[in-house]
Amino acid sequence: MKPPLYVDLDGTLIRADTMQQASLLLLRDHPWQAIRALLAMRHGRHAAKDIVAAHVTLDAAHFPYRTAVLDYVRDAKAQGRRVILATGSHKRYADAVAAHVGIFDAVMATEKEINLIGPHKLEQIRADCGEDGFEYLGDSGADIVIFEASHTAGMVGGRRFQPLTNAKVSVHQLGHLHNNRLPDLIRLLRPHQWVKNVLVFLPLFASHRLDEARLVLATIATFIIFSLISSANYILNDLFDCETDRRHPAKRDRPIASGAVTIPRAILLSAVLMAAGLIGAALVTLPLLWVMLSYLLLANLYSFQLKRRLLVDVIALAGMYTLRPIAGGAATAFAELPIVLSTWLLAFCMFFFACIAFAKRYTELRMQVSELPQTPLPGRGYQTADLDILRVVGPVNGYLAVMVIALYISSPAVKTLYARPEILWLICPVLGYWLTRLWFLAHRGVLHDDPVVFALKDAKSYLAVGVCLAIGIAASVF
Repeated sequence: MKPPLYVDLDGTLIRADTMQQASLLLLRDHPWQAIRALLAMRHGRHAAKDIVAAHVTLDAAHFPYRTAVLDYVRDAKAQGRRVILATGSHKRYADAVAAHVGIFDAVMATEKEINLIGPHKLEQIRADCGEDGFEYLGDSGADIVIFEASHTAGMVGGRRFQPLTNAKVSVHQLGHLHNNRLPDLIRLLRPHQWVKNVLVFLPLFASHRLDEARLVLATIATFIIFSLISSANYILNDLFDCETDRRHPAKRDRPIASGAVTIPRAILLSAVLMAAGLIGAALVTLPLLWVMLSYLLLANLYSFQLKRRLLVDVIALAGMYTLRPIAGGAATAFAELPIVLSTWLLAFCMFFFACIAFAKRYTELRMQVSELPQTPLPGRGYQTADLDILRVVGPVNGYLAVMVIALYISSPAVKTLYARPEILWLICPVLGYWLTRLWFLAHRGVLHDDPVVFALKDAKSYLAVGVCLAIGIAASVF
């Protein structure tokens, strides 16, 4: 009789840890229960897992399954062997995985008063198969005691382990973990999004003070600081949104959602980036530190709650964009004549970036246009029936931004900065063209779900920016 096959779940069958993910969702959606689960740890991990599983449901259909392991288990099943899912995760999640995969004969998991890891798992395996030999697939150092007792040990990412002391155990490897690699960690930072932080230079450009070296250096430092803190926030956003990301055709490949970066490593990286950014902000100016703390507060409110609120999410996104030029102004607080942000600039930023945020939501919704009209966008407050409204309010906000520029050009203040302010009128048709084209492409379904990524790859966007800069220089010089 062929030996039964026992398969671990977290890190083995899937490139994720179900309890870690569920704990994050508990913290986001039920913070008081998260505190209760933490206090329950004094009674054992099983008690905390019970609380987490009672309040958080995970979608087993969209876990990042390891194809090699899944194929191996299916082959074993086809050979007539018993295959059992044996995991330290809670039984609720293990049962969901077993039901989705549909090949396991039984499930062993944490329940009641037993945290099914290490010796406890081995004890249940022995109770199930007796003294007969068995094969075990696992990835954790806590599984060494089970590997030692097995007939055959299948190690996922075997480089993590020391050689087994039991020479009778037949060992084979099912690939490597490939977790937390440098390219995936860099991708987690979303460095392409740092282009947004160029907005910190707006006050410097708008005030025509590019010739003051100290202000330029302070603004460069602010760009770096904002990049560190925004990356830390992107990581937090991905941590709390990985369940939703896995159901998205593009976002499911993000490092955390795909399991390429583990949750503990992501948390550590986010904390380091955040600390470095805040310390750097404090060293530049205290007003900059307050702006960065405000950004973090708004960004975390967005990640935890606001992104799921109709329209409030767009206001929050526009606010986070607008805080960037505010940070650029705050970085000059040490100067004898610090840069004071114009209300014209702030008004332009709010309308312009509200337009961009609406475009982002519109393209996300359009990907679901084939579904029922009332289908909600996962993790957001919109339905596909809202498409018509979004394609109206989005462009309207963009044209309001153009109108702000027109009003600014007509104001007395512009004459103190520009020799020929009438030349600035040329910016209006250029900006209007770019915004209108953006929405045409969104309507056609060719716009990336992130307009910033689209702009980085779009030659006409670079041309529009170059033309606007040339117009600004011409208005200043001629």
